[in-house]
Amino acid sequence: MTYWAFVLTPLVVLLIVLLFRFVGCSDFEGADPPPPPRYRDYIMGEPNNPGPVKNTNVKPSSANVIAYWRLIDAAGAVEAKDEKGFQNGQYKEGFGIPPVPGSEGAPGSFLTGQKALIVTDPTTMCRFFNGAYVLVAYKKNLYTPEFTLEAWVDIRWGQNVVDFEHTLFSAGGFYDMPFDLTTTKAFHGFRVFADEENRWQMRIWPSTTNVFQSRPLVTRDGKTHIAVTVQKDGAVGPNKKVVLYVDGKVTGIGTVGFYSLPEHAPLLIGVANGSNDPVNDPLKPTQPMLCLVQEVVLHSKALTQEEIENHVDINKIN
Repeated sequence: MTYWAFVLTPLVVLLIVLLFRFVGCSDFEGADPPPPPRYRDYIMGEPNNPGPVKNTNVKPSSANVIAYWRLIDAAGAVEAKDEKGFQNGQYKEGFGIPPVPGSEGAPGSFLTGQKALIVTDPTTMCRFFNGAYVLVAYKKNLYTPEFTLEAWVDIRWGQNVVDFEHTLFSAGGFYDMPFDLTTTKAFHGFRVFADEENRWQMRIWPSTTNVFQSRPLVTRDGKTHIAVTVQKDGAVGPNKKVVLYVDGKVTGIGTVGFYSLPEHAPLLIGVANGSNDPVNDPLKPTQPMLCLVQEVVLHSKALTQEEIENHVDINKIN
């Protein structure tokens, strides 16, 4: 009996060690983390899309999405598909932008086949906006009193380029509201842009001053998530609270006395409109963005920081 105990005991110990090593290794020995949710499906609140998120207390819902332009359509596509099906955009190119004070020049083209900015869909190609742009024609309920507008971008203008503005989103201008005989010409709408010091900024009309006093520097040559939210500030009154998020962090907060919706004006992605009247005058693209743009989402409410953090977190580099 002593002989067999002497022989078998080391073998039993070895088996126990191996059992713990191979059964438990996935818990603590460099196991791959579970993949994040699929980005598009998460934004749209699709079922059967498992994966960890930073803030589990918030749940996405397509009910809050007005429109969602992924901007991944094939080269040569005319329409920029809206995943919500509310209003497709139109790819506009072939109109060169001359350099003028405050605006770089650009050939007015897209460079397609660019590497995706979304980790859960790495084979999907996106576009470099080189003076070309996306125009979303006005449709009733495109603009709401409270909203969030977000996108992933990869900035490509030069590190030392200053004294130029680069516009990511623009809607509105100085014009009469159509079909309303009681109005006179006034400013309506908003613009999200990098200012002449290469800092993110926003303007909300009818105010003609910038919203944010403190604004972050633009980060180049790397994907960045940009989001702006507009919501009611206080229980009564027309004041709006405006928040700027860069990569899920609050980087600017401002208050405006009133937000005049840009009714009847198109939404532009990638340029500003140099024409004063966006409803009656031909569009004049200016201030080209000069960057990759993907996953533009327009929401009918001001997302919380936790909701925006989730959008950033599931697209981080693992």
